[in-house]
Amino acid sequence: SNSMKSIAVLPFETHATRDISYIKSGISKMLYSRLYWKDHVLVHNVSNEKEILDTATGLPEKETVFRVANTTGAGYILCGAVTEFSGAYSLDVQVFDIIEKKVTPFYEQADSVNEVIPKLNAIAARINKKIFDRTTVAYKKLEQKDSSTQQLQRMNPEDLLNYLGDQPEHEEDIPFWKFWKFF
Repeated sequence: SNSMKSIAVLPFETHATRDISYIKSGISKMLYSRLYWKDHVLVHNVSNEKEILDTATGLPEKETVFRVANTTGAGYILCGAVTEFSGAYSLDVQVFDIIEKKVTPFYEQADSVNEVIPKLNAIAARINKKIFDRTTVAYKKLEQKDSSTQQLQRMNPEDLLNYLGDQPEHEEDIPFWKFWKFF
């Protein structure tokens, strides 16, 4: 539909052995800029709205979501968490559709703290596509990457080896096989 949609972005939770709270404000700002779509999608950055947060703090997630929806008038509520597991980061995002009363999960894995924002960019692109039916440049790049990965997964293993590098064409050229011929 052509009607204006709105999404409220709740502050992310962070679970890590070291202090990564600085990531929280970066996430909120980044999601605001990635999800805002002139004349189509309005974004409420709830991180900046202390009075809304104060009324919802300490409530169960579902209650928080509905309270923020009532206060902001947003049709969608986004909440998420960044969790560190021995140096790698898990990004878990849920988008609550208030009218349809359903939740759509989005997930990415980052191998380092430096990958958190690029991976979040990928999640934002998927949210734009799945929730708001908007194809962004970031989404097109993801699609290309996904299709080339699927292509590699469908390849014959021998073709894959040749594709991945200059592999010898004959088994005899591989030292491993020479070694085994002595037995």
